[in-house]
Amino acid sequence: MPVRSFPPVPLDTELRFGSHLFINPEDTALPMRRHVATLRKAGFRLIRLFLPWSQLEPRPGEWKWSPYAEVFDEAQAQGMAIVATLMSVSPPGHLGMTWGIQDVADLDDTVFFERSLDHVRTVVNRFKQHPALDSWILWNEPSRALRPDQPTTWRAFQRYLKRLYHGDIAAYNQAHFQPSGSFEEIRPHTSAAYETGFASHRDKVEWLSFTVENLQEKIEAIAGQIRELDPVHPIHVNPHRVSQCLSDLGQSIWRQAELTDFIGCSAHPAWHSVRFPRDRYGDSIAMFADLARSATQAVNRYFWVTELQGGTTLLSAFEPLAPTPAEARTWLWQCVAAGAKAVIYWCANARTDGYEAGEWDLLDCEGHASPRLVEIGQTIEQIDSHRALLSEAHPVAPDVGILVSEESQTLDLADGNGNDPGKAYNCQKGADAVSGAYLMTADLSLETLFYNQARLRATPPEALPRVLLAPSLAVLEAETIYYLHAAVKAGVLLIGDGFFAWKDRYGRLARQLADPSAELWGAGCLGYEALAKSRNAHDKAGNVIPGWFARAALAPLAAEVVAAWDDQAPAVVRHAIGAGAACRIGTHFFQHYLTKPDPAALKWLAAAIAPSLAPARRLVNSGPTLRLRRLRAKSGEIAIVINSGLHAETAWVRELGASEPVALLVPAQNALVLAPHAAAPLPARSISLRSAPNSLAT
Repeated sequence: MPVRSFPPVPLDTELRFGSHLFINPEDTALPMRRHVATLRKAGFRLIRLFLPWSQLEPRPGEWKWSPYAEVFDEAQAQGMAIVATLMSVSPPGHLGMTWGIQDVADLDDTVFFERSLDHVRTVVNRFKQHPALDSWILWNEPSRALRPDQPTTWRAFQRYLKRLYHGDIAAYNQAHFQPSGSFEEIRPHTSAAYETGFASHRDKVEWLSFTVENLQEKIEAIAGQIRELDPVHPIHVNPHRVSQCLSDLGQSIWRQAELTDFIGCSAHPAWHSVRFPRDRYGDSIAMFADLARSATQAVNRYFWVTELQGGTTLLSAFEPLAPTPAEARTWLWQCVAAGAKAVIYWCANARTDGYEAGEWDLLDCEGHASPRLVEIGQTIEQIDSHRALLSEAHPVAPDVGILVSEESQTLDLADGNGNDPGKAYNCQKGADAVSGAYLMTADLSLETLFYNQARLRATPPEALPRVLLAPSLAVLEAETIYYLHAAVKAGVLLIGDGFFAWKDRYGRLARQLADPSAELWGAGCLGYEALAKSRNAHDKAGNVIPGWFARAALAPLAAEVVAAWDDQAPAVVRHAIGAGAACRIGTHFFQHYLTKPDPAALKWLAAAIAPSLAPARRLVNSGPTLRLRRLRAKSGEIAIVINSGLHAETAWVRELGASEPVALLVPAQNALVLAPHAAAPLPARSISLRSAPNSLAT
């Protein structure tokens, strides 16, 4: 794991809730103070503020701190804290560089970027000693689409290539179709072949990789300025659409976590969950939270859900969405049960102009609490009854790990086709496979941790979860394959599917990885072929493994064939290595589950991994609407049972070593908390039963 170059700062581990307060240009201090009081009454303790450059410096050299200063003061008076979001990348209109308060300027213009950092210094110095200041967000949802026709950006790309090839233009020319006399002469790529996919993938991937590195440089510079002036308050960022690959916007949640004290995320189903079925939006929020939990480098995996959708969207997202009060309740529980130390809603009050005008708000037009805010406030009261217990809690050791290949997902942007999650070859296919794997672990109520390749290899094999899923990892480094072999030998059960180590990061066939892959799986792969939609495989017990999109031509060497297609070709192989085993599924098993969640597939996976798992508490009848989450406190393990269904359900919970489960009635779209070693929730009644229904989770 990369070593951070900055000292840690203390983090407030108390469980807290809050909302963004949007200050429109015409807003004055009085209504903003009233909004603060309303939010405090709802149980919120955090207020997030954008600090728009255009409002703070409406004219050159003229600073206007009202009503922001008054909101800081009112927060202090109400016993609340401010999460300040810097907007130094979005200059005011009088600079003539952008067209809106959140429009990002040309950050490769060194003159402007230095002015941007000077703005950071001014704002940080203004508020760093205010008692209400909690923390800094250095850039909202940091992302930036770069333009090759921007001269400053193209020159930055040329410098990036020069570093990438260590100044050796001959090495660059050997790798590229079009040679160049020097790095300074490399031209932007524009052609019909480039647009339709027949130009070199290397050019596309290098541009995407540059986009990530360019954003990292800017984030690091802003963070450095804050730390220089204010080493006391923590810094974080809130990447968005974290279940997808956004390298075309420069986003890498793993890399951004290296630059911050902790990581957060945005969780707006109307924007970020549309690849999931509508009835799984709650689980998508849990996935976003678990990704932030996995990426953060803070002690005890401290993280936030920095933006959670609270209001209605009609025009300002990928889809219209009106969360019901009950959905708002369950979405909040999903964040708490994942271990988030703060949940902040977007947004308290509506913008009065622009794209989001009149939408997303928790307050009505007169500033009163909406039914959603009332329900959220009541849920916070419910959670507050466990606040001391939950505040000391942190995530348990995971049952399952999911390996993410950012390199695979970046290549998907270059060689994918379309964006439909129902099409296996879409531009987010690798990310969809990860999402499908996560939904399967969620449906089995297993605690899941994500790893990218660097984080995985930095983890001692004995510290890994006993089950590791490798969903359609088309691009892997050789070192990762060797590490996986060592992890399996140490006792890990590895289950992979789809394309595995098929190409390098630039889209060339990775022939050199065929032998180490065959040694890992105990079977070679002779290629891939299209698979009929209705084709399934069966194991020796008659269980069904659904086939989808493609099948691998597996050639067993040392592996056992545990499932076959109807023509008897191997469909699943299992290779025992040392204390563990590597099991390869020769189709797109995990990706299929995202849009077509087949109970037979879940049943097969549950049976395959059951011998490797022994959680302290198990939800016998876990499924898409009923899920158990676990957190670790000083006094023991906490369990939270979430019912996202429309009707009350009985949860059958079995303690490790107990002969009989306990039945708990969980209200519709609500949750129950079970304290450490308790047989009943707090507060609730439990009934011991003689028998439990058959389940995938037994």
